[in-house]
Amino acid sequence: MNSQNRISSDEANATKVFVRIRPFNVKERKLTEDTKQLPYVLRVDENNPSLITTLDPSKEMLPKDTYVFERCFDDLVASYALEEGAKGKIDAAEKRKVGKDQSLVYSHVGKPVLTNALQGYNGCVFAYGQTGSGKTFTMMGPTNIAVAKCDPSTPRVRDKKGLSESVTPRLSGESNETNGATQTSGVSTPMDALEDSALGGEEAESAGLEGIIPRLTREMIDELHRKREKDSSLSFRIEMEYFEIYNEKVMDLLTAGGNKNVELRVRNSASGPYIEGLSRKHVEDERQIFKLIRKGNLERHTAATKMNDRSSRSHAILSFHITQFRLDMNDNASKIVSKLNLVDLAGSERTGASGVEGKQFKEATKINLSLTTLGRVIDALASISQNKKGVFCPYRDSNLTWVLADSLGGNCKTTMVATVSPHAVNFEETCQTLRYASRAKQIVTKVVVNEDPTGPSNQTADRRGATSAADH
Repeated sequence: MNSQNRISSDEANATKVFVRIRPFNVKERKLTEDTKQLPYVLRVDENNPSLITTLDPSKEMLPKDTYVFERCFDDLVASYALEEGAKGKIDAAEKRKVGKDQSLVYSHVGKPVLTNALQGYNGCVFAYGQTGSGKTFTMMGPTNIAVAKCDPSTPRVRDKKGLSESVTPRLSGESNETNGATQTSGVSTPMDALEDSALGGEEAESAGLEGIIPRLTREMIDELHRKREKDSSLSFRIEMEYFEIYNEKVMDLLTAGGNKNVELRVRNSASGPYIEGLSRKHVEDERQIFKLIRKGNLERHTAATKMNDRSSRSHAILSFHITQFRLDMNDNASKIVSKLNLVDLAGSERTGASGVEGKQFKEATKINLSLTTLGRVIDALASISQNKKGVFCPYRDSNLTWVLADSLGGNCKTTMVATVSPHAVNFEETCQTLRYASRAKQIVTKVVVNEDPTGPSNQTADRRGATSAADH
């Protein structure tokens, strides 16, 4: 965004950092049973969930370090419940508890970023942590939600006010009536139905298992329609990008045909780095967005390791470009543009512990290299925010940090979710994640509303392709 389009005054903004402690997974639970101990190495203050303390397993669980974050989420339901749910071994109450955790995380992490974006601020949410610590679950939801089968002919139904209502999943051929409209559905959107998921067919939305991305997507569409209902002069346009950084190569997750797995180049411009040739899709509703997310998730590189049955081998970045147009009484147009980056980072891992070799060893090396660079960038930006002189920020040492340069240290309200394991076997990795997270919250940037006033002659061209009240 060019400086002449930023007409509001600068506002200092500190990076917001949250911590999410996942429960023991199956392997950690087995270790606990074998040792007859409960090696829980993290403690969240019951009276102040912003405080978290590490407990040193080498010193009889004595407190080691205490950190202060925006909030720490200590998930109480074992993550293995999602796996056991498919076998009917957990009850509905436990499933709902997982959903409440997801809802709480979104209300604190995702919703404020969306609110700011709709006001014209750039925003970013990224999940950072060890492999298998819950990043993808936090950002997307259970793995199979992200890749569930989807019948594009069965969208969510939008009521007269423009607000979306879910269509209850039914067997193929059954009729579903909502607000007087009859629809025939196979499986609903991938975020609504879990027929192929670990919960064995329970509806995602009612179970509450959706992560930040699907919740934010749905609320973004709903809020824009609400704003338009209140102001007939408002129209909007949403464009979407989805790409991954795999082995330091940028690849489009939404491209078709022979262009798959083609490496894209990161270029520089006066307004900052951009990805040359990256596809950008115009989307009008959540059905279109979910379909594209599903396509991208199916293309994303994953693999099984000793640490994680479905380990992300790439960093995935989903970007929304939101443009809002408004006409005043004199037919003069104004335009607010914001960008939302939603980032699911690949997890750091010890190559020995994760049991990777060959191709996966190379992947792990590249992942760790980019995450190391991210740590150096975070450290440099924190030092710059403390007015230290002569600090060099190594953005260009990795495509990950170069692509996210503006989100990390530019005109952006950024939120980090640090995901950690509470088990003693992962103590060092957990401590490292918390150190990075603590450093990240020291980053302060200058942010502005991206508003561009335009004259009457420009309003027709600017509004072309936007969703307005007359379109519905």
